[in-house]
Amino acid sequence: MEGSSLVKVGKAKDPEQRLRDLQTGIPYRLKLLKVYPCEQVGIVEKRVHKTLAQQQHSGEWFDTDLEAVEEAFQQAISQEIPARIYVPVQKGFLGKRLARLRQDKEISQIDLARQVGITAKHLCQIENGKFSLESLRVRYVEALADILGVTMDYLLNRDTSKDNNDIPIRPRA
Repeated sequence: MEGSSLVKVGKAKDPEQRLRDLQTGIPYRLKLLKVYPCEQVGIVEKRVHKTLAQQQHSGEWFDTDLEAVEEAFQQAISQEIPARIYVPVQKGFLGKRLARLRQDKEISQIDLARQVGITAKHLCQIENGKFSLESLRVRYVEALADILGVTMDYLLNRDTSKDNNDIPIRPRA
């Protein structure tokens, strides 16, 4: 914000448009200070916010300067970012296979979600094909595969052999 030490640290697909959107509700002139292109912006944004927490004014607004934001950003991207899976999988396939394996093992969605470390709502969205595989963390797919006794490749349909485990998979009509 011009004439102020307040800086907004946020993520946007289109920073110029986001600036225009913000400007409509703020009586002060806003100025885009810097854009930091990076992968997995949500994780980086959270790390920057955490680093600047002492200077937090309200929400994504911080009472700081560009140099402190730059340092926080560099620190955020220097840390390891959890891997994500980017695998071409037929839409809804993971969910269908996951639901079938879970039902065959007689595990409820709530119990499986708790064991994996996600919410039952999240698991339900995955099973119903309403959740993007690209945003599913590797550790969750690993946990699902381990609990259900199959390989990650089998779960993701990259390999049709289940593993050494003899898990009965009944065909569903």
